[in-house]
Amino acid sequence: MEIDQSTWNELRCSVIKDNLLSLNFLDRYFWKAVIFDDNALDFSMLEQALLKLDVAEYYCVPVVDLKMSSVEARILKIVVGSKDWQKFMEFDENDFSANLEDCVFFSSPLKFLVLRTGFVEHTIYAGTDEFLLPATSVDLGEERVIAIGEHWPKSSVFDYYDPMHLTLGKA
Repeated sequence: MEIDQSTWNELRCSVIKDNLLSLNFLDRYFWKAVIFDDNALDFSMLEQALLKLDVAEYYCVPVVDLKMSSVEARILKIVVGSKDWQKFMEFDENDFSANLEDCVFFSSPLKFLVLRTGFVEHTIYAGTDEFLLPATSVDLGEERVIAIGEHWPKSSVFDYYDPMHLTLGKA
């Protein structure tokens, strides 16, 4: 894969327990975050946002594979506009079956990150306003983190992001 070592090292530090993005990681990039209470991932909106960032290709890796080297990890390369993302949705227990795993979508170099839980818990979009608005249709304004939805099985989302003044929004 064409992922530079710096990007891989940053990714390895990005996800923490309970499938949350590290506050240190978000702060290092001066990024904001939108958290949905399900595994909402609209590839059409995502790819429109990536075009605005001049991202021609992006990647998906299962969270468990972040413990490996980038050579060993199961990384799916997705070319914007190609419908390669459909491979992500296919289930094959002998191949890449990330639709059932916790995954991270990202570019190399890092211009955005989406953390999607395999089972319906939450999806976190992280990046600049330039990415977040077209990818999520959520205008954060001055907010750093906003949670959208009504079903939050784990309070850890609210507890962890409270220092960033997490706001609860409406879907």
